[in-house]
Formats: sequence, structure tokens, C-alpha cells
Amino acid sequence: MTTAYGFRSLGLRKVINISAGLGEFAVHNATEFMHQMDAISGKIDFTCGTQKFAQRITEPPNAVVYAYNFVQKTPNNGFPDWAGAMHGYEIKYVFGMPFSQTFKSNCYGYTEEEARQSEAVMKYWANYARSGNECRSRASPDWPKCEVESGNYMEVGLDQTVQADNRKEECNFWNIVFLSLIQGHLRGEDVPEDIGPNLEPYPYVRRPLSEFV
Repeated sequence: MTTAYGFRSLGLRKVINISAGLGEFAVHNATEFMHQMDAISGKIDFTCGTQKFAQRITEPPNAVVYAYNFVQKTPNNGFPDWAGAMHGYEIKYVFGMPFSQTFKSNCYGYTEEEARQSEAVMKYWANYARSGNECRSRASPDWPKCEVESGNYMEVGLDQTVQADNRKEECNFWNIVFLSLIQGHLRGEDVPEDIGPNLEPYPYVRRPLSEFV
């Protein structure tokens, strides 16, 4: 931050004054540093943007929104454990790949537990496609609607559990404070001109939500 914005930057002072929701992590080696950077990039690129979008589309009257977080990493998929469940991992479970003998024997070596997980995921997804309501399926537990206040979502792993979103304050930093720093940079406010040459001006674009729903 000091390299990018300078010690006297108003943006930097704004960040320093924020502590709520931002954890502090001791980093002792390169692996721990990589884990933390992976967690930060995940929040910036996926978690907090998804949270913001979910909040927006739950605002209209009678809006019905279901949110989930897929957490199961197939052990034999070739990626290191620190990578976790990456973007798109649930697709294999939605289409029943753990039931394929070819994939079980030649590729990922899916377990019986993962096959049961795939069955539950297929029931949830197919039921939603048919009726618009996850909870009418026989998969358990019931999947609650995502609401602005609670931010309920289903954590989908070998077991499915309902979670309340506890990342609001942290995501407020990435969605609001960090975004304001980017906007300040794009406007040339208190930021060296040679910093962040690849930042795109997308924060200025505000298209009506009606174009997407």
C-alpha cells in the first residue's frame, strides 16, 4: 500500500483506520504468504463480488435467491491442497461424474462419499430448474433463501450445512473502501501516475440491474 499510494496518501490513512472485519495473519514463510494471497484474491475476485451481487438481487420485492459455497476439493484432481475448491469444481458433481466408472478408475478416483454428494447436488440443481425452489427436493437439509440481513447460504461439501454470512464487514472493505482507492487512482487523486497501469475503469460503469435479471 505504501509503495502504491505513498506514506501521506489519504487513501492509505483511510485503510489504516479500518480494523473491523479485517483479520491479521502472521506470515512466517513463503507457503503461508501464498495461502494468504490466495485467500485475498479469492475474496476480491469471487467472494465479495458475489456477496454484493446477491445482496442487490435480493432487494426487489418477491425476489427469490439461493446462494451456495462449494467447498469439496476432489483429492486426486492433481492440484495441491492449498488450492482448495476452485471456481467451477461443482460442475463435475452437477453432471454426475463421480458415478462414471471411467473417471473413477482412470482420472480422479471418486469415492462413494463423493458420489453421494454428487447425488445431493443433482437433486438440488434439478429441483430448482423444475420448480424454482430448492427445498422441495428430498436432499437435506432445506436450503433457505438468501436474504439481505442474514446472507444465508448453503455450504456444499461431503455434508451440506446452512451457514450465515459472517464476512460482511470484511467484504465492505473490498467492495467499498478498496474500490474507492481504485477510483481515486483512476481519477489521479493522490496516487503516482506510474502505479497500477493495468487497472481498468470498470468501477465507473453502473449498468441498470434490470439488464441482468
